[in-house]
Amino acid sequence: MNIMQQVIALINAQHYSKAEVILSRLLDSGNDKSGLFHRLRASCFYGLKDYSGAIKELSKAVELGMTDGEVFLNLARAKLNLNHVQASFSYCLQSLECNDKYYSHTIYFIYSKLLQRIDTKRLSEITPLLIDHNVINDKHINALVNIYIALNKFRLAEIVFKTITDSNTSQVILTEAILLRKKGNPDAAIARLTSIGDWKTNYAVCHQVGNCLSDKGCLEDACNHYLLATKLNDQYHHSHYNYADLMFQLGFSEGMFETYLSLASTKRFTEQSLYDFLNYLLRINKFDDVLHYLETFGDILIVSSRLYLQSEAYRLANRYEEALDCVREINLVELTNDERCQLSQFLLSRDECTLASLYISTTLNNDSENQWAIALKLLLDDLGENAIAASSSYEGYIYQSFISPPDSFATLKDYFIALTAELTSMHSSQVSPINQTVHGGTQTQANLFQNPNYLIQHLKSEFERAIREMLQGVKGKKLLYDGFIIDGRLDNTGSWSVNIKSEGYHNDHIHPMGQLSTVCYIHLPPSISKTNGGIRFGQPPFRYLSDTKAYEIEPVVGRILVFPSCFWHGTNPYKGEGSRLTVAADFTVVNEISTRE
Repeated sequence: MNIMQQVIALINAQHYSKAEVILSRLLDSGNDKSGLFHRLRASCFYGLKDYSGAIKELSKAVELGMTDGEVFLNLARAKLNLNHVQASFSYCLQSLECNDKYYSHTIYFIYSKLLQRIDTKRLSEITPLLIDHNVINDKHINALVNIYIALNKFRLAEIVFKTITDSNTSQVILTEAILLRKKGNPDAAIARLTSIGDWKTNYAVCHQVGNCLSDKGCLEDACNHYLLATKLNDQYHHSHYNYADLMFQLGFSEGMFETYLSLASTKRFTEQSLYDFLNYLLRINKFDDVLHYLETFGDILIVSSRLYLQSEAYRLANRYEEALDCVREINLVELTNDERCQLSQFLLSRDECTLASLYISTTLNNDSENQWAIALKLLLDDLGENAIAASSSYEGYIYQSFISPPDSFATLKDYFIALTAELTSMHSSQVSPINQTVHGGTQTQANLFQNPNYLIQHLKSEFERAIREMLQGVKGKKLLYDGFIIDGRLDNTGSWSVNIKSEGYHNDHIHPMGQLSTVCYIHLPPSISKTNGGIRFGQPPFRYLSDTKAYEIEPVVGRILVFPSCFWHGTNPYKGEGSRLTVAADFTVVNEISTRE
């Protein structure tokens, strides 16, 4: 047995320390196989869970010219073990660029380890690297389908799904059900999911059944399935999150944290489940509880997440100096885009404009089309010469039109009577959702425009018509920001109905998932007016140096408004009898030249 065989045998036998000693000696001797030795030494460090050491050795191998898919995939694995999610994904992209025999394995790694931790904007960087025929077996093809689903490329997902040879494995059935649900057919999805033998013992299947039931408005049944999923696998954070969300909407705020409290008592929190739990507590102003849980379980979180949550708790407790101390200590590069934007709002409210500007520019460098960061940048510009977002300019970027009824209805009134009945039946919750801006009203669950009902599909087509007209109208104007696309395919990224009762309103907000946002008034009570339940533009939800006045628009049944998603908007509280029923949606404009679909 030569020295190389000896080293490999030691690694295979998990005698990593002994193998590392031999490799160190070989490297010190200046052997011409040093690139390979660095890779083997990285395997030793990985086995010893010294992931920083593994990264160092793999990086040396790359410097020596070893740039194949495997080395970048192993760098991705090591980075992920250090919780460096973005860096891990970057190495995955490099692995895919190699287009070698590790391509398929990298696709599966992205699906199984990163897909739930990368936002859609970052994930979209993978699009030009996706080569369907490079994926070699059903397991990996199924992974690719799920990546396409996450990218909202449902047509491609369906095409690739058809190449799977065995469609009866539980994972493939699960993917098929997700596709059916995304197409607005939750009943067919449930039928497929429940065809899996012993499906009630599979946490992922129970969770997806819960999602389908939620889409159908069967919220209590959905909660029961999420609860079952948490009992089958208490480490799957999505089930805890959805259970808490729906329990709150059903009016059971006292029981919404049942599964999180179970994790606390058994010390079974994961980083994500703890983070979600503490963010829920922040939303209901339980800032003292957040500080308590951070003291007890904070070591689970990375430092930047811990400081972010701590600063938010201090802010809500009006302990502003302590909150600022936390913000100044944070490595802002490690924050998510949403965290940076949230802290930017706090910094602006405390007149810390220089630091806020740094947070905003860092976010825009990471995602130039981030609507929240763009909205905040426009606020900063409002103090200077580029005050394009001032309230006096809002009117020029807000398009107003009216819905036309389908040919099968004689009048718009007849169409809206039928549409009102259909939409009202979808409002199954009891109270406002905890994760949305509406108060004193309810919001539908699924993406409304995926519903195949012809009443809703006609409304979608009218929304798209209004957006096209709006884009045509802004062609002669100064672009709101670099990257504001005015030509291309419209993609619907979300749609919903809101039913606001007396004393109900929307907080001032922007829409982070679109480029253009829309709202249409379906049913209005007689007492509605600009100041009573009307929409207003131009005011952020926090104290700011600018004294921008709100631009208000009269609500009228059948009126549709189209506006940039980065515009701050909310509603004046509605007081009176009856309810205010609307449909809203977000769209992106996709430059078809630069995309695969």
